[in-house]
Amino acid sequence: FALVRPMEWVNKDKQSRLGVVARMDNFKIDNSATASVRYVMLGAYWDVSQRTNLAFDLQQSSPLNGSTSITTRTLLVHYKADF
Repeated sequence: FALVRPMEWVNKDKQSRLGVVARMDNFKIDNSATASVRYVMLGAYWDVSQRTNLAFDLQQSSPLNGSTSITTRTLLVHYKADF
């Protein structure tokens, strides 16, 4: 997966409060099987302060190569506060 703060490419002197997260995996239950599931996640996060963070992401799981799992798509909202 990758965590990127693209605004820091423009101004390297200041830490950006906006970030992007991305991940892609292919999962097999058994190494000898051809069926697998692809998991993809793409989202953005905003550092509200040094201790709080708000994030939105879209997660998708889809069958590959004859897998019997179903395709799922989920939109998530996360709010994190450290104490």
